[in-house]
Amino acid sequence: MVPSEFEKIGKEIDKSTDLYNIMEQFKYKFSEEDIRRRWLVYGGPNEVLKLIDTQKNQLENEKIKFLEKMETL
Repeated sequence: MVPSEFEKIGKEIDKSTDLYNIMEQFKYKFSEEDIRRRWLVYGGPNEVLKLIDTQKNQLENEKIKFLEKMETL
């Protein structure tokens, strides 16, 4: 589910990046907020993947603890 959603979002991010690039060619002056949002959107998918990986690791650790606890009962 996540990879297919990233494909959809990736296309939108690419369109957004293209628009920013076109505006830059015309010397449009972006606000600091615009620039921050641009890079936030660009890096968003990578941040989500990091969070997913972190959660997977935490869940695996919890699973191990749970199984160890069950063995002692």
